Amino acid sequence: MRPLPPTERHQFGGFRVIAELGQGAMGRVFLGYGPDGRWAAVKVIHGMHVADAGFRARFREEVAASQQVSGGYTAAVLDADSESPTPWMASEFLLGPTLREATEKTGGLPEEALVRLAAGLATALAEIHRAGIVHRDLKPGNVILTGDGPRVIDFGIARALARTGTDLTRTGGVIGTPEFMSPEQVESRPLTPASDMFALGSVLAAAASGASPFAAPATFHVLTGIVRAEPDLSGLPGRLRALVAPCLAADPRDRPTPAGLLELIGRLEPTANPWPDPVVALAHSQRRQLTELLTRTPAHATRLDDGPTLVVDPDRPTWAETPSPSATRPPEQRRRAPIPQGPHRTGPEAPPRTVRRARRLAWWCLPGFVCVLAAGVLSLGAPGSPKAVIAVNIVLAAASIATVMVGNRWLLQRRTAGVGLIAAATAVAALQAMTIPLQASLTGADFPLDSNDPVETLLSLLLYFYASAATIVAIAGFVYVMLPATRNWCRTHP
Repeated sequence: MRPLPPTERHQFGGFRVIAELGQGAMGRVFLGYGPDGRWAAVKVIHGMHVADAGFRARFREEVAASQQVSGGYTAAVLDADSESPTPWMASEFLLGPTLREATEKTGGLPEEALVRLAAGLATALAEIHRAGIVHRDLKPGNVILTGDGPRVIDFGIARALARTGTDLTRTGGVIGTPEFMSPEQVESRPLTPASDMFALGSVLAAAASGASPFAAPATFHVLTGIVRAEPDLSGLPGRLRALVAPCLAADPRDRPTPAGLLELIGRLEPTANPWPDPVVALAHSQRRQLTELLTRTPAHATRLDDGPTLVVDPDRPTWAETPSPSATRPPEQRRRAPIPQGPHRTGPEAPPRTVRRARRLAWWCLPGFVCVLAAGVLSLGAPGSPKAVIAVNIVLAAASIATVMVGNRWLLQRRTAGVGLIAAATAVAALQAMTIPLQASLTGADFPLDSNDPVETLLSLLLYFYASAATIVAIAGFVYVMLPATRNWCRTHP
């Protein structure tokens, strides 16, 4: 969890975000909370994708799929806005490691935990398929091991079994994570819920051994093995092998349904903790990180898998078989939640353009102040130099450097005093720059550009360049910081 700097956007609809959980090719996931204080994971699409109509359509499908299958075995969607200039979706916060993290830590789960994992994932797929959805990317990174069982997340490439059978995703003939694809995915054949059952078999095998049964050094060999090779299940416990083997049948018709797999598993007795101690320790570590974050910021996330998802041949569509119209229902239309008006009111979500320009111009004044400071220090030792005038310039330059740095920090924190500090610093910069030639004339100082003394020539270049360029920069910075938009932004500080 990386706390967000003040320059980041902190508000999406009614959700305030305080930290970044992760990011992938599609977008970023932030830790946040809603108006009721409930923790949420807020997924935000990358800016590079928002103008892509096809990408927005895919995001709408993800939102619709997530809303349709929200339940006890997935992350419930709290709110979403796919039509926003920056599309986002807020879902339930799930505390616990991913299955991938757990297997990396333990090397493989014990048999009892594996059986419970199989039952939980089969139940989750039953709910997903009942909603008319094929997940298409079931993998260890998309399974969260919570205290009450596994949860399936990330419907970014899930495919609705729509009435028309058309595919709005059009993200490629091969889409998914190579080691957990089904043969029909690899060959870009029509997808059915049986494709997810093949992935479930691979996930269970990976949870037991730490690696997919089709793992290979190169993606080409992985995909070839899925289509042509028999998986090696010799290292799996006997009971788990009896569950995994039918799921990995090459013919989709030979694979069990989620309900059929649950019959093979049988009824399980409840347990206080379904996972081994190392997995529980990972969850406790996450809770400590959350506590440390809360001590630094006044406020809590689903997890974003950063494992690879393969997409090739972007111009070739995939297909999904079409069930009866009763198998799906349209997602409920949601309105954007209002921005909370209580103590968490933050005003605009990001600094206005005037604030950004005022800060940038103030920073540009720093080289000029440094030049005056350096030139003054070097000139103090010169015979006949106007030491009183030089000393005043040195003091003003040093004070202005500190004022610019503090003023920028306060302005970013939306403190009204930051406006005054930036205004003072830029005003001093402009006056100092404009009076440099006048000071030289009144004191009789001579700054020739054709001197044989390199130090004298350098001083002349610095001062005359500063006098011309810094005047314009400083006046522009003063104007931007004094504009009403800048001052109003500070006055709306919560």
